Amino acid sequence: MAPRTLALFLIAIAFVAVACEGDGNSSLTSNNAPSEVIAFGAQTSDGDGLYIVRPDGSGLQLLQSELDLVSSPVWSPDGGRIAYLVGAGELAALRVFDFDTRTATTVSLSAVTNQAGRAASWSPDGRRLAFTEAEGQDRRIGVYDVEREEAFDFPRVIGAEPDWSPDGDELAFVRAGEGSGLFVMGADGDAPEELRIEPPVRLQAPLWSPDGTQLVVTGGETGDETLLLVERETGAVTGPGAGQHPSWSPDGTQLAFSARSPDGDTDLDIYFIAAAGGALQPISQAVTRELWPTWSPDGARVAFLSQADRQTAFLCVVRPRPEERDCLNLPGVLPATPAWSPR
Repeated sequence: MAPRTLALFLIAIAFVAVACEGDGNSSLTSNNAPSEVIAFGAQTSDGDGLYIVRPDGSGLQLLQSELDLVSSPVWSPDGGRIAYLVGAGELAALRVFDFDTRTATTVSLSAVTNQAGRAASWSPDGRRLAFTEAEGQDRRIGVYDVEREEAFDFPRVIGAEPDWSPDGDELAFVRAGEGSGLFVMGADGDAPEELRIEPPVRLQAPLWSPDGTQLVVTGGETGDETLLLVERETGAVTGPGAGQHPSWSPDGTQLAFSARSPDGDTDLDIYFIAAAGGALQPISQAVTRELWPTWSPDGARVAFLSQADRQTAFLCVVRPRPEERDCLNLPGVLPATPAWSPR
């Protein structure tokens, strides 16, 4: 048995064991959701796992041990659950940790990983989870019913990296290859509509603005990414410029993202730009690679991953006004992509 096949087999056994320990609670309102914490996957001397920590570096807590790399946590709207990926490479397992039951449930063993995208997207009511799933050579939209803990009866829609609109009525997604582009469809998979971008480019990771009027999508090839803003109603496209890993501020007025400095430096820094346009505002400039910005619920701070090399990385928090930067002291912990809790 190939090493990766064996790893997924062992993960599947662990999933069954964990699922059997749950108490069947399907409440979508959590009484145990933490507030003001950052979730992240990490490697330690004791293995891989899903962690949370306060933005001052205190209260480090292991939520769930796993058998492979943990990445791309995504909080449910009420903060009571975290979806995340387990595994490296093109395919991974998609898991959901529940703070009420303190258990993790398997959503898929064939979820598609992507360095530019997120693990999954929660519907605004927290009842469904949309994600990318491998189906042979195709990539399709999968939807999981969190309340029933089973796959949702969803049409076969070819596409990837779905994101739920803030009103829950639509899903945005992208397609690669022939028929590639940015699409929006009804929340039940009906009537996909293309939002045409000219000239056509490889697109990744669409993300709705908090008011649902715009989408930011990453275009271009790896190493040469550009951020595009697309108006939902008109399809008009504007470009903040080069960048990747965009994140909307809670009020929708700004985007934080990672990009090379204008002088062409190969390192990546974190920048702000107003959604309405304007000049770039650097908020982190260092010799390390600054990646995956994530906003605090009040919009006053941004956490991100600061990566010196494959074996050295830090979680950092920056307050732009006045500028304060603090990288958390987490000895023996190699963090991955962070995500700030929604409350």
